[in-house]
Amino acid sequence: MLFTALIAPFLVDWTAYRRTFENQVSAVVGQPVTVAGKADLRLLPTPVVNFTDIRVGDPEMPEVTIERFRAEIELAALLRGEINILQMRLERPQFRFDLAHLADTETERIGFGEGFDPDRISLADVEIVEGTADIHDSRVGRSWHVGALNGVMQAQALTGPGRIDAGFVLDGQPFTARLAAGRFTDGRVPVSVSIAPARLPLTLTLNGSLEAMPGELPVYAGTLALAGLAAEGPPSPWSPLRLESEFELTPEALALPELQIGYGPPDRPITATGRAQFEIGVSPSFNVALDARQIDVDRALAGEVGQTVSIERAIDALVALVERIPVAGVGGAVRV
Repeated sequence: MLFTALIAPFLVDWTAYRRTFENQVSAVVGQPVTVAGKADLRLLPTPVVNFTDIRVGDPEMPEVTIERFRAEIELAALLRGEINILQMRLERPQFRFDLAHLADTETERIGFGEGFDPDRISLADVEIVEGTADIHDSRVGRSWHVGALNGVMQAQALTGPGRIDAGFVLDGQPFTARLAAGRFTDGRVPVSVSIAPARLPLTLTLNGSLEAMPGELPVYAGTLALAGLAAEGPPSPWSPLRLESEFELTPEALALPELQIGYGPPDRPITATGRAQFEIGVSPSFNVALDARQIDVDRALAGEVGQTVSIERAIDALVALVERIPVAGVGGAVRV
């Protein structure tokens, strides 16, 4: 829906009235679209369109608002019936989204209006400036605010492939993220995601396929890896962490059926295997089960081969790590 909302303004006869523009774009997007501000068009030497105060959804409570929108279009491609966006800038977009909509099997996942060919539209350089997003889950009454959203996006077509590089702040914690998507075909699209918190030496990578079939819950499944990174300055207890697993994510749950965890130097880590289940629907909870048959604390924590580690140092290292684990906002169980 987002891609459609961004591109729809180019599918309208600009010699018509503003009301005609709003009606036609609304038909493509599937929701009411209102241009509450100014709209102007320059045709030569390169077509450029400008809008202010665009609203998608209920004008009084829109799901998407864009303070200012500017796009430059390749003229040669336009004469061939194609739309190649050379540059696009979205200033201070605001998004509002309810995660409960993802769990509604009646909701249309991805669709385009009749007569709309997403394969004939490409994005060479799209810039998002100072965006925000308010994410709500009406099933449990929780909300999250994303601020300082800035990024760039490219796509060979609206059906992919494409990628997004962005930075944002979630609940006061800055993150960087990269998303790469393949071509959307028959309700499926390969997706790779990398997320890193700016204040912690960690990176989370997910590689898999997103499936969004009519009448079914969307499913993102594949493999994930959480890896600690070498930290500048004092050693971080997160740096020696390694976690790998297959995963399946739906609007109802996150399942990690084959979990492998390593902590310590790569050549002598403490290792454990197990599984984890995180319920994220109406009754959020978590259940983690780990098994480690043997733990060599000396090899894992000693600075050199042959050294031993006192039980006090081992306990201190464990406590230091546990103190940095975020406290879960829901109930659950961890079994080791």
